[in-house]
Amino acid sequence: MMAFTQVLMYESPAYADDPDEQLESLNSLLVECLERHAPLRRVRVTRPPALWMKSANIQTLQKERDHLRHKAHKSDADNGVWTAFRLVRNNLKSAIRSARKAFIEKALSSNKSRDIWRVIHRILKPNPKPLRVDPDELNTHFATTAERTLEASAVSLSDLTSLTDNLPEQSSNGDQFNLKPVTQEDVFKCIRALRSDCSTGVDNIPARFVKLVAEHLACPLTSIINKCNSNAYFPKLWKIARVSPIPKVENPTSNDQLSVLYTSSVIKGFRKGHSTTSVLLGIRDDIRHAMKKGEITLMVLADFSKAFDTICFKSTIEKFYKLGFSKTFLKWWLSYLSGRSQFVQIDDKSSSRKPIHFGIPQGSILGPLIFNLYVADLNDVISSHTNCYQYADDTTLYNHCKVADLTTGETSMNKTLTKLSN
Repeated sequence: MMAFTQVLMYESPAYADDPDEQLESLNSLLVECLERHAPLRRVRVTRPPALWMKSANIQTLQKERDHLRHKAHKSDADNGVWTAFRLVRNNLKSAIRSARKAFIEKALSSNKSRDIWRVIHRILKPNPKPLRVDPDELNTHFATTAERTLEASAVSLSDLTSLTDNLPEQSSNGDQFNLKPVTQEDVFKCIRALRSDCSTGVDNIPARFVKLVAEHLACPLTSIINKCNSNAYFPKLWKIARVSPIPKVENPTSNDQLSVLYTSSVIKGFRKGHSTTSVLLGIRDDIRHAMKKGEITLMVLADFSKAFDTICFKSTIEKFYKLGFSKTFLKWWLSYLSGRSQFVQIDDKSSSRKPIHFGIPQGSILGPLIFNLYVADLNDVISSHTNCYQYADDTTLYNHCKVADLTTGETSMNKTLTKLSN
């Protein structure tokens, strides 16, 4: 990284006027340095051995089996060698079965759900099948998801710009949300906090190399970020997403998509310290209290269809304005949303880029926060007699009533659902 540091000192893009030029220059320097000193090489990736195969006993039996098999295949080997080979081979199979069983039992008894699901996934899908689908076809499907789901067309950029510019000025009482300048120390800490094992973005720059030169990248990145904030602008390079399809079912068009952005773009659900357990405990307590009063519970479990993909740009601007976001921020937000594009990559095949007119990237840091703000006004349209719990894109609505008042409770719930659908 010394070479990159030396080049950066003499060709720092921090003195350019255009943030896009600054970012392009910074990216080019880093990519050029990586290609010179740490070029990419194509390697064959094999699946690592199962964890239960790492025991000393199994490894010893494997070596003994291989030795006896080699010895038994010699032309002058007697029957005793073959017998010894079969005995060790059978002992190895038995040891592997026992080790696998013990490993799975221990894993399933863990109190960490992530570890449990990792084991379950490995058992059910030991060798995931590669996707055999045209990336362009899949990208077209993803890029038009919102239009098909909402049966609506996107609002043009000129109309969104006009909407933002014509919003009345809010009283400047200090309560408005504005973007603040970042310091070099802030940026340095964010770079150092990047996960080294995360996927590379469109630029193919691994995060672990970015972290190696964090001290030298922090200065130009701070300049770029602050210039963008002051100009209510978001760089074009950071609005390109590489979509990695994650198949759920056999039909490839039913995949989830995860957008991987540039490494540098730095309710209950999506909140630290909260989980589905928090929601379930709250609902359970409410139901138990109702039962003690002789009441029954009417419940509707709702799920946002394509939650992240169908967020409307116009609605976010209107909702954020009501929440107290300044017009300056809303202009930056419009720049963040507009002009986005994505392409699908499957193995080493990539599609052409498609423009995105709805939704927020699934994989961005802002995504979960923006979704929580987007649905924050849900309680405003819900009857005071209806309880509501939200976890990410899952919403639970319920009310309590006496058996004799079941019809009234049903009517109240239907009114709430009608408001939500509208």
